[in-house]
Amino acid sequence: MNSQARLYRRTVADDAIGGQVETWRPTRLFIPCRVMALSLTERAMMGSRGVDVTHRIFMRPDPIRKPNEKDKLEIGGLDGVTYQIEGINDVDKMGHHIQADCRELRDGGGVGG
Repeated sequence: MNSQARLYRRTVADDAIGGQVETWRPTRLFIPCRVMALSLTERAMMGSRGVDVTHRIFMRPDPIRKPNEKDKLEIGGLDGVTYQIEGINDVDKMGHHIQADCRELRDGGGVGG
């Protein structure tokens, strides 16, 4: 595991004029992980199932703060790359690591935008 990730979960907060605004709350910090870009063949296979996935992120599981679909991962600090989790798999079924199939977010799709 050669990188660190931050896990963010979507929350809704009240704004100053009585409406609601979407915010992203940090749920878990400093997660050891490894990011792997999918090949064109792997992306096509996932796309044929209706899932837009660009990267696979391997990380250690946390039994209390488990990532789920629709959470976001940020790799490389506050100005790093943000990924939307599309699916979670416990590949080895032994709790050693989990695999998150993710889509890289661009153009304001990060946790701050």
